[in-house]
Amino acid sequence: MKPDISRWQIAPENLQLDPHELHLWRFRIDISATAAGGLRQCLSADEISRAERFIRWQQQIKFVAARYGLRRILAGYLQCSPASIVLAYSEQGKPSLNEKHQSDIKFNLSHSGDWATLAVTAGSDVGVDVEGVINRNHLEQLGDYAFDDAEKRLFADYSAARQRRGFYRLWTAKEARLKMIGVGLSDLRSSYSPGFLHLFPVAKKYLAALAADTDVHKISRYHCWFGEDQ
Repeated sequence: MKPDISRWQIAPENLQLDPHELHLWRFRIDISATAAGGLRQCLSADEISRAERFIRWQQQIKFVAARYGLRRILAGYLQCSPASIVLAYSEQGKPSLNEKHQSDIKFNLSHSGDWATLAVTAGSDVGVDVEGVINRNHLEQLGDYAFDDAEKRLFADYSAARQRRGFYRLWTAKEARLKMIGVGLSDLRSSYSPGFLHLFPVAKKYLAALAADTDVHKISRYHCWFGEDQ
């Protein structure tokens, strides 16, 4: 059964998740340094430390914007302030809500270029990956490295004109599956079958995929902005 998928829209004030429902968010992270300076006040010391590991300041800003967006959106479900959210991490580094929140909400965040995407569920493991579709050389070599045999056959079936987009469809789907189960890119060649897989465009020249460990009957899609006034 295909899920009921909404258009991109502004989220309601009261956010509620039903079983077999998934909320999908998108927001831009190409904000100014001034805006990022204000947003980082809501981040944890660990998140600020991670941001400062990036050599380029543009990457630091985008990391701050992505993590603030995550906190701001989760705060809407938890009815708390973004700064008060406490995150826990698995051994492989997958984030989740600390048990102090007493919530069954699960989520996964991905960002690339100017965009971030966040998937939120009511208890189902989920993974999401977004990638900017750029010109890459040696797509076949990358496919040989990353894809399993079935994915290689799918990639080979794409015409030359569709090969680049086909590569990103396969790549995002693979990363979403890996993130759903909380393993790293070292398992790229492994194959995992999620209960649900959905491919979608986030914006022009940005493709994404999400995977969930259960059937999804409804996807509500929301967009938001975090700018100078945040």
